[in-house]
Amino acid sequence: MSTEFWKAKQRKDGSWYWESFDIYKFDEDLSDEISKQAGIFGRSYLSVTDDKELTTPEKKFLSDVTDYVQKLRDFYLTGISAINKRLTKLKDRDTAEDGLKNIITKFRRDCDEKFNDYDKKQRSLYKKLFECEWDLNFFRKENKLLNRIASYPESMAVHLYLIYLALTIEALANAFIFQSISDRGYVGGVLIAGAISTINVLMSVLAGYFGLRYLFHVNKLFKFLGALFVAVCFISLSMLHLLTAHYRELIERDANAQVIETLSRFTSHPFEIYAFESFLLILIGYIVTFLGFYKGYSLDDRYPGYGKRYRTFRFFENEINDHEIEYKSKINDLRRVAEEQIYKVNKNFNIMKSSLNDFEAEILAFYACCQIYFNSASSVAEKIIITFRKSLHEISGDASKFPITGGLQFSAGGMERLDPEEEKEKILSAVKLIRTSIDVEVENFSEMRRHYENELQEFYDKYTSAKTLNLPKDNRSQGSSSIENSEVFDSDELPV
Repeated sequence: MSTEFWKAKQRKDGSWYWESFDIYKFDEDLSDEISKQAGIFGRSYLSVTDDKELTTPEKKFLSDVTDYVQKLRDFYLTGISAINKRLTKLKDRDTAEDGLKNIITKFRRDCDEKFNDYDKKQRSLYKKLFECEWDLNFFRKENKLLNRIASYPESMAVHLYLIYLALTIEALANAFIFQSISDRGYVGGVLIAGAISTINVLMSVLAGYFGLRYLFHVNKLFKFLGALFVAVCFISLSMLHLLTAHYRELIERDANAQVIETLSRFTSHPFEIYAFESFLLILIGYIVTFLGFYKGYSLDDRYPGYGKRYRTFRFFENEINDHEIEYKSKINDLRRVAEEQIYKVNKNFNIMKSSLNDFEAEILAFYACCQIYFNSASSVAEKIIITFRKSLHEISGDASKFPITGGLQFSAGGMERLDPEEEKEKILSAVKLIRTSIDVEVENFSEMRRHYENELQEFYDKYTSAKTLNLPKDNRSQGSSSIENSEVFDSDELPV
């Protein structure tokens, strides 16, 4: 059976009914059966029966009504039980203050959980940061870098893009110059120029990164090796530019010339170059070479190893800051949720009042329905007596025996009345008390709300204060650094 079985519904004509319990009706079939039994009774027993009591057929028909009334009583008592259970829930509901206390308690518990997660990760990050800081300071001292910070590009992608751009520009420029003498035209020029440009860019960048930067090293051996590497790369690239120019002039005179002939001419007359395009090739080559030197040199701090250590140190600094911002954002979200819940507590008053009014209307409808159903059963009992005795009078032709009024008195006395007025008043009084308690809470809510909002602000400030956020740093060497083990909260204010 549904928990809402006791609720009455209203028809269009305004009458009440229960879907789960049928009303007792005096229909045509029952009327015919009563008339039939009256005829049988009248022919057999009319001359010998005392009319001071109900007849056997009447008792039989009325017993059905009595059984129905008993079922109605059981239904009524079950409904009252369901109503009382709901009343008990309303009486035992959480008050507005209970709701506000629960909101603050949950806020503190959730904040403490977020802080413990924050604390655990921050301590790990601080530990790594201090290790990096120690390593960085030791490196600075060993390499005499105490008076300057590392200098390196914020975005490595931009530098790599510029290197790729320089390679592309040189390749296209060289391809344009070579196209006029290549038997494959512009495509052939691109193939030749691409190979030359790639060698030029890669070698010059490597010379800048592994050569020029080591010229600043405190170790003289590294300085020497760096200078040697730069010199070797510069001489090699100079030879590449001259060879490229000689190759172009040789191809221009003889399209079938071999590379070996270029080497022979270069070794015998390295600086004998005449064509303007050849000088242009050398100029473009040196421009890209020096650009590659600079880009390789500026890919990282000029002192080898310093940029990497400094970046690692800054990485953990940024991680700590980002994690702190993320933690504050989570606490802000928790506060926003708590504020929304506090607002809902106020809004729930109207909902509770409306719900209580609906409940009271349902109770009244329930009792109205009880009365309707009992009255219907009483009416059926009266109709049974009236129909039966009228039939007897018609059969006998004597209306003095088995009077209708006497039968009605007997039928009324034989049915136990359903009289729930006392229970009804008790239930409605309980509803009234609940409504009064809600009204009192509404009157006191504004002051109560300010108190708990101030308490919410107080705990929010403590969870986001500089002292709280520095706990992981201050307690990094301790086994535990949760808020409970700190001095941020007094002993009687610890988060639950």
